[in-house]
Amino acid sequence: MSAGAQDSAIHRLPPARPRRRLLRLLLAAVIFAGGLASGYGLATLLNERRIEHHRQHPEEAPLRMVDRLADRLDLSGSQRQQVQAIVLEQWPRLQQIRAQMYPQVQAQMEQFRRKLQEVLTEEQLRAWDRYVSTMARSWQAATQPATQAASAPVPP
Repeated sequence: MSAGAQDSAIHRLPPARPRRRLLRLLLAAVIFAGGLASGYGLATLLNERRIEHHRQHPEEAPLRMVDRLADRLDLSGSQRQQVQAIVLEQWPRLQQIRAQMYPQVQAQMEQFRRKLQEVLTEEQLRAWDRYVSTMARSWQAATQPATQAASAPVPP
């Protein structure tokens, strides 16, 4: 094809429509933002359910600890059973110490809040209170004694 034919073919093409490109870009941004918001909402919901489950089932805490240790330390089946026995033996004393410390922690957190009150806005203080109450619920749940369900044998 000659240069003149190429020029005429190029001139026959309709001009690009910038409005459509902008529309596509806006649509992509809206879809991305929707996905981001949905993902954040779902992650928050699942995390809250997980925290609530842990709060309602403190007897599972020792076995969750064994599971985390087994994963992080790459324990063999035999080691896992021995670690589980140690955790179950030590857990009641740890919980007793934690329960004894809780009033001190609570008093310190109240003092902390009073000082934050001087710096934070009302909205920020409400957000702080929500955060602390969530943490306090999970901390209190962990101080409840484990039941016999936690002493179930670990599969090899």
